[in-house]
Amino acid sequence: MAGLRWMAVTLAVFLSTGNSLAVGQNQLLTIVQQVRRKYTNPNDDQSKLPMFSLAVSIPKSGESYDVGAVPDNGEDVKNAMLKCEVFTGTKVVGATLLSDVFNRCKDGRVQRQDVLAQCPPGVVTWLDVEEKCKDKVGNIDDHAEYRTLQALSAIQNNNNFKDLMLFYVYAAPCDQKCTSEKSDWSILNTIQQITKWGNYAVVFKKLFIPKVGEKPTKPVREQSLRNLASSGKIGLQNIFRCDNIEGQMQCLSCSTDGLVTHYCVSDKKPKQKGGEEDEDGWIAARGKKG
Repeated sequence: MAGLRWMAVTLAVFLSTGNSLAVGQNQLLTIVQQVRRKYTNPNDDQSKLPMFSLAVSIPKSGESYDVGAVPDNGEDVKNAMLKCEVFTGTKVVGATLLSDVFNRCKDGRVQRQDVLAQCPPGVVTWLDVEEKCKDKVGNIDDHAEYRTLQALSAIQNNNNFKDLMLFYVYAAPCDQKCTSEKSDWSILNTIQQITKWGNYAVVFKKLFIPKVGEKPTKPVREQSLRNLASSGKIGLQNIFRCDNIEGQMQCLSCSTDGLVTHYCVSDKKPKQKGGEEDEDGWIAARGKKG
């Protein structure tokens, strides 16, 4: 990701529950790119880092927010996530999708107490589970944002609420679990925690496509984002999609005149002013077209 240019954010960015402009139009994009560079694979290689989520409490320095002032070591965060562990630091919580653990995460610590409760004493890693109690633990499939929010108290205990809270998830919205009002893995209640910060933003890059089942329709994705926005009064104006548009990284607000922005729920490129919408497919969470 070296050499990326800091491109202008297309829409004005409002990151608070009030009406004040928390950061400049360029700064959210800069923050997102710096966080990605610091805490994930520098080559943006999703084969090495599965679906992931990060909650980063970013201190203010003068009139801007400074990712460099976040003390948690980027390699420590990355290595913990690659082992399927939830990283909990002073200002960072991060996790990947917890699945395929017996192939991906043999050396990773088991942090699910319900799994450990089904296993004999001395079980620490997923390799231990595989060897001693695999038949008792059932299906392991926890989404990254769910795991991150379950551990967010680690940051809250450090009284960081004057910072900017960036809640980042690689692909969204997830209608089947995370933003479902009926799912046991819903984040609609736990996402409310981020509103304790004076300024916050929920950011995603790609559109979520489940491994099993049909691709969500546009109306389903719209409802999913509305569920997320209304839960705990997150606000649609505080949700953004930051991805490459015509070769340039840009961030777009998911709120357009109070409605869900088309780009936040569609694989198609955003409509340009005075032009026609491009019909080419965008890279989705689990692959790319062409």
